[in-house]
Parts: sequence; structure tokens; C-alpha cells
Amino acid sequence: MSDGRAVVGFDRRLGVWLVVVGFGFFVLMRLLTIGVPTAFKVDAAQWTVSARSMFDDWVVWRTNDLTTSGPLNGLVIAWPILFGQVPSVVTTRLTGVILLALMLVGQVRMVRRGDGAAIGFLAVAVTAAALAFPRSVVFLHYASEILSVVLITGFCVVWAGMRAAPVAAKLHDGTNTSRAVAVSAAVQPAWRWFLCGLFATALPLAKLQSALFALLLHGLCCIVLARGLYVGIASRRAIAGYFTGSLLPFVLLVVPPLLVGEADAVLRGYLGLGANYGGVRQFDVFLEPSIWPFLVMMIALSVPIAWLHWRHRHSGGGRRDLLALAVALWPVTFVTIWWPGRPFPHYAFYALCALPIAVILAERALPPDVRLSRPVFWLAALATALLLLAQLTLAIVRPRQEPYWPWGDLAPASGVARVEARPLYGWLGLKATDTMLMWGWLPELPADAGVRSADRASHSEYLIRPNAGRDYFRQRLLEHYAVAPPTAVIDANRKDYFFGNWPQYRPERGDLHNFPELAALVARDYVPVVSDPRFAEVYLRRDRVAPWRAAEVPLTSSAAPLIDNSVTEHAQDWWAPPVGSIAKLAPQHPERLCELWILGSRGQLKLGSFERWVSVDIGTVDGKWQRQRLYLYDYPRWTVLRVNDARAVVALRIAPEQIASGKLALSEVKAFRQASTLASNSVDVSFERCPPA
Repeated sequence: MSDGRAVVGFDRRLGVWLVVVGFGFFVLMRLLTIGVPTAFKVDAAQWTVSARSMFDDWVVWRTNDLTTSGPLNGLVIAWPILFGQVPSVVTTRLTGVILLALMLVGQVRMVRRGDGAAIGFLAVAVTAAALAFPRSVVFLHYASEILSVVLITGFCVVWAGMRAAPVAAKLHDGTNTSRAVAVSAAVQPAWRWFLCGLFATALPLAKLQSALFALLLHGLCCIVLARGLYVGIASRRAIAGYFTGSLLPFVLLVVPPLLVGEADAVLRGYLGLGANYGGVRQFDVFLEPSIWPFLVMMIALSVPIAWLHWRHRHSGGGRRDLLALAVALWPVTFVTIWWPGRPFPHYAFYALCALPIAVILAERALPPDVRLSRPVFWLAALATALLLLAQLTLAIVRPRQEPYWPWGDLAPASGVARVEARPLYGWLGLKATDTMLMWGWLPELPADAGVRSADRASHSEYLIRPNAGRDYFRQRLLEHYAVAPPTAVIDANRKDYFFGNWPQYRPERGDLHNFPELAALVARDYVPVVSDPRFAEVYLRRDRVAPWRAAEVPLTSSAAPLIDNSVTEHAQDWWAPPVGSIAKLAPQHPERLCELWILGSRGQLKLGSFERWVSVDIGTVDGKWQRQRLYLYDYPRWTVLRVNDARAVVALRIAPEQIASGKLALSEVKAFRQASTLASNSVDVSFERCPPA
């Protein structure tokens, strides 16, 4: 006859293994995306650029404006600065993976201890699977909700760890059990209350959209403390800890700008945007293929827990505070996702955090002797396993349309040279200490260039879109310009370049000339280096034009897209030839070249392609040719070939030699008579005299 405890233990181990498998797939799939050098979505680029100046001023609001994303969201991804590095899209994505892993670990930590089979483990397994194999690429990038979900998880972990047993005996006779359980948290150690207050207050400073969660968590704390005061068991240390933790983020992040005259940065630039965010509130976001299967599973896993609560509703002995929090998390989650009126799938990060926590807390709120029946657990475990299998199958059979595999950075084949890489706007001599002003919403460009934003934001949506704070944002930009004119200005206000969350937007309504004060400054202080109306226009500050022109060698080409100066990848200007095609280029006059820069394209070159290289032939004035096979880096990094030959170059031939899948495309080719040099942070670029051959 089998031992009941052994059977229950086996059921629990099954749940643990499902969590391990789901978590393992999550880690594996995310590690495969870490090395992709460009942003999957515009938001990750925006946060990355903002993070580069987070430590410039002790009052973070004076140097950064993450719009409705709070300063904490920028601080958490700015950690590379502490190690002398520039935050990049890769480091930002790595931070997101670590934070989501902490969220999953926190969810597991909340699952009720004991020998019983736990639905909570299945909820975590479903969450890990949803994160490992999402049908939308937005779940692969760093979203502004990620820090908030970690804070929510941290609060719930601390709250669930509060124990009730030692307190019930201290209550006078006649106090019912539910009250004893509800107020018992009031006598917990002060550090727990400190963390609860800290996490709850930090939420809206990480993401303004998280304010409803902050109200819920603070409300729970206040109710429990008030009931503890009512029955005379509340600890002064607990109350002091809660209020200290609650005030600390406010004192550190909100009070300083008020003291230095930057109140508008908080009131108009942050709270004001949240109050006027706009949008048409619909439920489309909940129907997204990456979301609705998860919601269905969370509802299904909640049903047996709800049934157990109903069946044992009169037995007592459970944690009513946990049950109340679990129930409240459902409407708060749905309202938080729905309220902004934007069908953005990444809002579902709130659901990926709060709904499994609701399932776990509801199960943990059951009396200790209440266990789920084995048939119900096995049915739920079977459904979870099938979901994991279905997610894996879909990932293999129907891969995402958006390419993200980083195989391009694997070791190249024998005989192919791996040469140096340069950032996107290194060809203009931009350095990491330079600044770039983005007019429009294409923060990928300053992110890929490795430079800082000249304004507190890395885009100009609220400089363009009619809103209550537009005059404030424009005046602020002019003040920054007067102190430190940006090195480059990019006008990315073009069709299909801009944001889609302003339905009335038209390119002509957001033209740079609609901000006449800024347009006059650009005309006075800058020289257009890319002025084709199809592309994003690039203006270089006049004092930087001479060094750039002295270094670059103008080329002619049989493939026009290779020399049009467009590197934005939004105008479909790449050169994607059939196999065996050759692009013929030449300097306008024979002269010695120091470097040849080649930029691959994402137009036809999918990041899923691997083992790609090009063949470069260099013809010199004496009629001789030299061939070099080059490994081609992924866009947005240039592949830089040093030309160690003192003879003048008269012709160049570039041909895609091999690619394992897809059609190889090239975006741009540059030649320089001066050699580029790099600083220690690996993104500074400058030019110096060509060294002797």
C-alpha cells in the first residue's frame, strides 16, 4: 500500500519540475537574445539613451525625462556607468532578463511550504513558459513595466512571509480567528514593514502606470496597521518602519527637484503627462496571442482554489489578508492594463506578475490542513505540461516574424577575418561624450550611436504633439541648447518613422520648422550631412564638420544605396543583390585609404542568418588587386577593414560571398584617409593621421 505522504511529495516534485523546465526554457531563450546589438522595440532604445546621463546630476529630474516612466526605471539600467562603460541596448536587455528571473524566483518563494501539491507551482510554470515563448517580440525587450513587477513581487514576498500563529494567543477572549489573523502582521519586525512601504511608494516612481498597485498595497498596509492599533497589538517599531520606508523614495527622488526649482519636471513633465495620456480604452490588448492563453490558464488554475475557499469558508484558520490581496490583484491588474487606452502588449507584464501571485496567495490563504485533491492537481499539471509543449512546438514550427537570433556573432569560418566594429554614427566621428538631439521618435539612432541625448528625453513626442506641457518642454529644450549645443541633430520626422500613438499625427504637423526657434538655431549652427528627404536628416555642428570631411574619402558606386549616407534602415535603401553580384566602387581621385567601413543591413539580412561574410577586392594604382574575406557584423555595427598599403587605391569591389539563410544585404560603404581610434569605453570614435604602411 502506498504511503500518502510519499504520493503527495511526488505530486509536489512534479510541480517543482514543471517550474524548473519553464524557468530553464526562459533562461535559455533569453540568453539567445542577449547578444543582439540593436533594440527590438523603440522603448528599450529610449530607456538606454536616458540611462547614459542618469548619474550626471544628484537631482535626476534635471538630466532625464523618461516621460511616464519614472527615474527608478532609468537608474536600474544605468549600472554599467559604475564600471566605466556606456549603457547599451545589450546591457539594458540583460538587466531585464535578471529582473524577470528575480520575479519568477519571488513567485516560487511565495508558494506555500509543506508536503502538499501546490497549484502555485503550476502558475509559475505557466508564467515562465509565457515569458520563454512569447508570440510578440515586445516581451523580449526591456519594458518600462519590468521594474514595477519586481517591486510588486518583492512586496508580496515580504507580506506573505508575515506569520500569524504567535499573535492569536495575545488577543482577548471573544476575538474571532479571522481578526487574529488579519491583525497579526502588525507585530512583525520593523524591517518587513520598512520594505513594504519602500516597495509600495517606489512603484509610481518606476512607472506612473503602477500607481493603482501602489494605492492597493498602501491601503492593505494601512488597514492592517489600523486594526492592529484598534486591538492594541500594533508595534511602534512596525509603524515607524512602514512610514520610513514609505517616505524614503519620495524624499530621495521627489523632494530634491522641488528644492532646486525643478518642480515642473515632476508636476508637468511627469504627473501632467500621466493625467493627459489620452487614448481610446478598448480590450484589444487582452486578445493578443501572447496574452490570452496565459489569462485563460490563470483563470483555470484559480477555479480549484476558489472552490476550496468556498467549501471551507466557515472553518477559519486561514490568512484572510492574503485572500483579500489575491482577490484585489485581479481587478487592479486589468484596470492598470486597460486604463491608458493603448493596446500595447507589453502592458501585460503586469498580468504576468500579479495574476500568478494572486493564485499563489489565494492558495496560501487556505487553512494549513486544507489540501488540493490529487485528481484536480494532476489535471492542472497535465494542462500545464501541454501548454509548455504547445509553446515549444509553436516556437519551432511557427517562429516569430521579428528576427532576433544572435548567431551572427559566432566564430566565423576558417579564412574569414574578424575585424573591428564601430558604432552606427562613428563615421561622423561621434564620441560617447557627444550629444544628439532627436527630433521625432527614433531613439534607436542615438542608442546605436552610443551617444547621449541632448534633451532630457531621447525623443520629441511632447515637443511635437499638442499637449498641456508642450510650451514647457520646448522652453526646456532651448535652455539646454543654450548651455550645451548638441553635436548632431537628427530630424526623423518622416512617414513611418514616427509614433503611432497620436492618431491625428501627420508628418507636416510635426516638421522641425513648426518649432521656429529651434529651426533657426539648427540653420545657424549646423551643416546638413544627410539631406535626402526620404531619410532621417542629419545635421552636424559646424565645428565638427571639418575633421569629418578631412577624414572621409567620397566614393562613387555602381550600387547607389551604398553611398547615400542613409543608415536608418527605414527607407528600404539597402543593396540586396542576387548571389554572384558585385558592387563596384571607387574614390573620386586615386589616393591612399586607411580604412574601409561596411554596414550590413537588416532589410534582407535577418539576424537569424549566420556565417555571413563579404569579399572585398582593393585595386591600387599599379593595377594590382588584393582580396580580403570579412566577417560581417550585425547592424547597427560597422565592419571596419584597415588597409595596410601605401599605394593609392583606384577601385573597390565588394561581393556577398556566403550566407547560410536568406539574402545578404548591405546598407552603406565608407572609406577614410585617416585612421579611426577608440577610447577605453569602446564606443568613442575619432580620426587621426593615417599611420605609415
